[in-house]
Amino acid sequence: MKEWLGPIAVLYPAEQETQSILRQPPEARETTADIAYALKECRVPIITPVAEPDPHDAYQWSFPDTNDGINQALSQGARILWPYVPMDTEHPLSSRLEEGMGITGQMPVLIDPLESKAFSHNVIQHGGIVMPLATSADAKDIISQFDIYSAPYGMDFPLIVKPVRGYGRRNVRLVHNREELMDIVEHWDRASAGDEVMIQAFLPGEEITIVVFPPGDYQIDETEIHKTRYWALPPVHRIHHVDQILPPDVPLLETVEPFEPTDEVTVREAAAQAMKLADLVQSRSVITVDFRQDASGQFRIFDANFVPDLAGGNRPGREQAQSLVAYAAQVFGWEYPELIENLARQWWTFEE
Repeated sequence: MKEWLGPIAVLYPAEQETQSILRQPPEARETTADIAYALKECRVPIITPVAEPDPHDAYQWSFPDTNDGINQALSQGARILWPYVPMDTEHPLSSRLEEGMGITGQMPVLIDPLESKAFSHNVIQHGGIVMPLATSADAKDIISQFDIYSAPYGMDFPLIVKPVRGYGRRNVRLVHNREELMDIVEHWDRASAGDEVMIQAFLPGEEITIVVFPPGDYQIDETEIHKTRYWALPPVHRIHHVDQILPPDVPLLETVEPFEPTDEVTVREAAAQAMKLADLVQSRSVITVDFRQDASGQFRIFDANFVPDLAGGNRPGREQAQSLVAYAAQVFGWEYPELIENLARQWWTFEE
């Protein structure tokens, strides 16, 4: 089993930094406290801003991801940092990776471009993975972009309309005709959804999400296992859609259940695609990959999240704050602290 480089400190995304709200995981401050609390439950060496943090107070468990916050964590003895944010090349930690600390999370050069759904869509397709037809543009230009794609490429309604950047299903819509697309574009909320819009061919079948982990040392069923390749948890079935979209304000547990496939072959093929995607981008941490079945019943990737929500519901008052990754891990057999400890062990350094 991989040894610890030293104590871990968790970083939350500070509001004044370059990361916009579009790029922050939901309830980021609370979730960083969930992560740090779970590490302490597992007796993993951890550094917190105060010596005895209150489980009810999220502000006592993690440091801001500013230079001052990073310096404070390191000065208190942290040797591994866990930034809970898409860490792009402008992030304060990106310029300090050569200082020798360990990192739990994705490589900045990976996340910076892949945070764009348009870019990640192209990367995935060029990697030999079939995805639904899609294109993107500024909101004011998306109608003309649709016209360009409709004739030569066969793009037609119904279509999924979604922000190029952002978390979850907020601002995601299904449109059935040109008039509905025009209406959405006219009322596009740039403040919450950003400037760029993606339109994507709608997949009509069942929806599942597959959680993928990187190679590394893991503890599974009380046995230490070294995974030499990317590996996946059993799929999670996504349910209770509203107009074919998962409602953004409904508790996660109302939209998930273990998946009981009628065709094991298609599910194995989907898992293989998810692991291929993780290998393609050389993911350093956990990712989630979303699939829906096309008209023929084949599962196709329609989205991926490279810094997924990791809320755990483990602290007092946070019992309902479970993430998709935590749910999938629980179905697999890991309680939330086990999930977090296994993720923490995937730390890496700049030299690796």
